Amino acid sequence: MIREVAAILKVEEAALKNASRNRQIAEARGAICFIASRKLGFSGVEIAKALSVTRSGVVRDARRGESVCNLNKDLKALYEE
Repeated sequence: MIREVAAILKVEEAALKNASRNRQIAEARGAICFIASRKLGFSGVEIAKALSVTRSGVVRDARRGESVCNLNKDLKALYEE
């Protein structure tokens, strides 16, 4: 799923694990957190480990990611059938 989101938003998969404040990377990280936690049921700890962020960062990023996903039909297709 991380690879798919990175491809859709045109960011390097490796860049998602860095503490970058680049808007495009932050939006991709947010989309991953939102989809993984709220739609696929992964725990905050699992997501935090995969993205090298804190659990609180996952919660914060998921809020941002919800709006990113709502605006992008390709991202929505990842979790809506």
